[in-house]
Amino acid sequence: MPHLVKVQDQFRAQGLIIIASHCQDVPKDTVLGLCRQKHVNYTVVSQGRVQGDTSNGIPHAFLFDASGKCVKEGHPEELTKAIEGLLASEPHWITGGRKLESPAVAKIADALKAGKPFGWALDELSKLEKKEDPKVDKAEVTFLMDQIKAEGEAELAAAKTAEDSDAYGACAAYEDVKTSFKKTEYDKRADERLKELKKDKDFQKELSAGKLIAQINDLCGKLVAQNGKVDLDYTANRDTAANIAAGAKKLKKDFGDTKAAKKCLSDLGSYGFKL
Repeated sequence: MPHLVKVQDQFRAQGLIIIASHCQDVPKDTVLGLCRQKHVNYTVVSQGRVQGDTSNGIPHAFLFDASGKCVKEGHPEELTKAIEGLLASEPHWITGGRKLESPAVAKIADALKAGKPFGWALDELSKLEKKEDPKVDKAEVTFLMDQIKAEGEAELAAAKTAEDSDAYGACAAYEDVKTSFKKTEYDKRADERLKELKKDKDFQKELSAGKLIAQINDLCGKLVAQNGKVDLDYTANRDTAANIAAGAKKLKKDFGDTKAAKKCLSDLGSYGFKL
């Protein structure tokens, strides 16, 4: 699990998506608690199996290319080099698996794979669009621009949706848009929305609760599990558990009426906290 968290962080920007499945007879609350403890940053489903899977060892991983073809399988830690090779050879995820033929356009897509932001790519594509060069495939320029713009719209929509349930996450999402789409309309729209939200007292209260919850969640990640369960009375957990309880008490007192606080306090029950 820690290896997968690291790999997802390392390759997320290049389009790697990890989906894990737990197939053991373990209570849902235990799984959720362990995921929070390990800061799991990918999707986890229950009892999922890959079609044609005949493996019987745990953990076992399958690596798929942009077309959905399984190119390698084995222990997760054995696939890191294969992931690096695949990401280097496959087109950037923003193209939806399409390989660009125009060298000038493909160069921009490759730069995205190397870490260049979408805002930079849109600026470069705009220059190509205006350039009179028969070697530049204008259809591919338009295609890539449309794909990037669609991503900008999708990220803004996701941030907007998060406002109602996760103020802290929503603000982080808007800041991500500002960074990825710097000096574009998406940067401007994200900035305008953040300014509007600063005037929303209810949202700001949710945001303040979210900041405290982030600290509590960080502490939860330090709890030590034994056989998949967290014992708050375990010697290594006592101080951390006491700090979590203190944070939860403050959360309940100062922000108990917020959605974020109610969810956090409920989630802490899976660790055994009685609040």
